[in-house]
Amino acid sequence: MARGKKQVSLSFDEVVRRREPRFIKRGLYYGQIKRYYELFPIQSVLVLIYERVFSDPLFTLRTIGTFLGIDPIRFDQARLLQKSNMSSAPRSPFLYKLMLKMVRYLREQPSLGILVDAAKDIGLAGWIKDTNKKKVRYPPMGEHHRGELVRYYRSDIRRLERLIGHNLDMWK
Repeated sequence: MARGKKQVSLSFDEVVRRREPRFIKRGLYYGQIKRYYELFPIQSVLVLIYERVFSDPLFTLRTIGTFLGIDPIRFDQARLLQKSNMSSAPRSPFLYKLMLKMVRYLREQPSLGILVDAAKDIGLAGWIKDTNKKKVRYPPMGEHHRGELVRYYRSDIRRLERLIGHNLDMWK
């Protein structure tokens, strides 16, 4: 919920208790996928289940390749083992905010925006960002919250199973 970046001030407990729509309603997948099926032929939509993507990435890669009609051997399979988009928070919120303001300022100046691009090109921007990053480990979800969420999503999951033809027992 990006709490370290101050985008959200609610705790996980508050989000679940209030059924905060910005988060909780995003998990109601049936209506979202049904809408795609209404707009596009079913055979043009590939639905991947998060847990299966990460439990068997090579199978997922072959599935995507087959769906797209391309040989999955062309994909960089070594990248499957690399972790990306891991949860993190800035070590120094001050430095994080300062960098955002500086980049915004440089982008607004007609002749200085090139400095931001140069910093990205030589890897300086990424190095600064990574250096100011700390891993965030979230505690496991408690049984109380899990039970509440399972009850909340139960009927949506059943309808989604019928719609996409996948067993979603891991979500129940």
